[in-house]
Amino acid sequence: MSTSHLSGTPSGIERLAAYVLDFDGDMYGQDERERTRWYEGIALAAAVQWVVVPWVMAITVWSASAATAHVMRDIGIAFLLPMLLATLYVTRRNVDTTVHRWTAKRIIGTLLTVIPIFVFLAGYAHVTGMSTATRWGMFAGALVGGGSVIVTTVVARRRGTS
Repeated sequence: MSTSHLSGTPSGIERLAAYVLDFDGDMYGQDERERTRWYEGIALAAAVQWVVVPWVMAITVWSASAATAHVMRDIGIAFLLPMLLATLYVTRRNVDTTVHRWTAKRIIGTLLTVIPIFVFLAGYAHVTGMSTATRWGMFAGALVGGGSVIVTTVVARRRGTS
């Protein structure tokens, strides 16, 4: 199946993907096989970055100044936005993003990407001198957000298997 054509009226995300992925050009190879290998390489790089960058930020924020920690926070948010964009794109392209089975690989991957967020938040709170009440509010918000993701995943899974 070719990845080079978008059907119907493409959304803004699909137009951006068509431009960046250069479907009709030769930036990612001369044929479908080469293009697929490039996309696999890009996915591999993204998967490694999605683990390594948050861990580097989580560790280094502890020795940062408050001003640097604020910049790191902003970079972290900017780092997460393309992940959201990727999820929106594949969902728009009718890819099922529901977790159907929690394998050891999925659990480890989830922990490797979630734990550094909490470590970063703890370091950020420490170096910026947040009050105890603000720290509790921040962590409560993170827990509620994480819990919401879990509930949404469970509900989506049940709807898909019913």
